[in-house]
Amino acid sequence: MSKPASRAARRGAALAGALALVALAGCPSGPETAGDPDAAKVAAQVGERKITIAELDEHIKEGMFREASEDRAPAKLYELRSQAVEEMIDEQLVEAEAKARGLTTDDLMQLELSKAKPVEQAEIQGFYDQIKARLGDTKLEAVADQIRQRLEGQRQAETRHAFVASLREKAKVSVLIEPPRIAVAAEGPSLGPAGAPVTIVEFSDYQCPFCKKAEPTVHEVAKRYPEQVRIVYRHFPLDNIHPDARPAAEAAACAEDQGKFWEFHALVFESSPKLDKEALRGLAERAKLDVAAFDACVAERRHRARVDADVEAGREAGVSGTPAFYVNGIPLSGARSVDEFVKLIDRELEQKKGS
Repeated sequence: MSKPASRAARRGAALAGALALVALAGCPSGPETAGDPDAAKVAAQVGERKITIAELDEHIKEGMFREASEDRAPAKLYELRSQAVEEMIDEQLVEAEAKARGLTTDDLMQLELSKAKPVEQAEIQGFYDQIKARLGDTKLEAVADQIRQRLEGQRQAETRHAFVASLREKAKVSVLIEPPRIAVAAEGPSLGPAGAPVTIVEFSDYQCPFCKKAEPTVHEVAKRYPEQVRIVYRHFPLDNIHPDARPAAEAAACAEDQGKFWEFHALVFESSPKLDKEALRGLAERAKLDVAAFDACVAERRHRARVDADVEAGREAGVSGTPAFYVNGIPLSGARSVDEFVKLIDRELEQKKGS
């Protein structure tokens, strides 16, 4: 997910793991000392007041939580809590299964992972063939061990996922956290019927690699739900890191004037990140636009206010990076998988049916 540089600099990749339990903690009743031999040690003293390691750690956790949840913004809180509850459910299921079998959790997982299918030499060769154009003169023998380790890691991750999924199915897990719904106007070019029970509003940037990656997913969702889902596109160029994204957005709006938005839109993502003036004009020709009318529209910046309005709507909705999706107002950020959209869409359709 592309984000403004100022926000990206503030975040650490390891933060989510550290916050897994904190996100569910709510208001702390006091420092926990069990299991930490250093918890009772004094970290500082102010007059007669002593500050313990446990208090210090609690203070750090609270600060990290505020940072990650953007001062308890509903969408961010939901994301953190959802991730945390999924992790806690998995941990508890594995612990219960291990206890039932008379094993430690580590022994259980080692036993299950040993069932992963071994990586064959043909698979290593196939992976090498896919990437060898980027390896120059590097021979298979030089990278075979690295490829094997990567494929084994993927295989073990798939095996673990399948095992935990089987435990979830047997336990009939229900996650009851309700997602927040944010009012977002569905204004812009769209795919799908106007009266669809599910509306997805996407905020996107034409130079964002994650937005480009999300394109096949968006079209797969539209294909799977031709009558039940409407997808609305709104512009959110990240001007500070993608200088050509705004001109491309305005140009796409000019193409929309001629009823060719989606044709031009697809060509822009195929061509990004090279989106200078000449490149955009070439795309207009390929989309069979009236190029003279397109040139005039672009030169006048006829849709500058339109793009500004989309950006402002995104900011009001809490968009901090691209792509950002709102499924009937429920935020879903980043280049998510088709399965993640399907899960949410099916739940929305079931709720609509029930009501």
